Amino acid sequence: MIEKKKSASDVAKWFLDNKVVENVKNISNSVKLQKLIFFSQVINLTLFNKTLFDDRTFAFKEGPVVESVRHLFNEDINFLTNQQQAKFTTAEQKTLLYTKDIFGCASADELSFLSHQFTSWEIAYKRYLKNGEKQIESFMTLESIKDDLDLEKMRNVIFAFELQSSSEEEAEYDY
Repeated sequence: MIEKKKSASDVAKWFLDNKVVENVKNISNSVKLQKLIFFSQVINLTLFNKTLFDDRTFAFKEGPVVESVRHLFNEDINFLTNQQQAKFTTAEQKTLLYTKDIFGCASADELSFLSHQFTSWEIAYKRYLKNGEKQIESFMTLESIKDDLDLEKMRNVIFAFELQSSSEEEAEYDY
């Protein structure tokens, strides 16, 4: 059976359904959702060397933004809450759970700050500023996200998370 590629709106719906982000009509929560979607893409690339979704990610001042999800906010946000939840593979679920556990408690401002640490965002945003265009034409390519520095940063974050998780599990059994 061939798996259907997920969309960024499928990922957004997962974060909403799992209460990682609520009240997306609030601009801060909308920003948070965008950053979680971006981080889930980078985590999936880091863990499995493939994208979670194919939607284009653009470089905005506040950090990476998936344009297709941004348009849903401008048009009909209820579409996300009304659409059926996609069926995620075990690997995709791992990615989403890691994203939730690592970044889910952070604020929109904290996530924006963290996303600015990625070379792929910085390059694309500088390209946008240089062009001076009103529309964002500078999107973050898969090749730029796959930059060794960006993936190495995420590998370090995942390693620290897994180390902490295993330490917490061991502590539960210490009597």
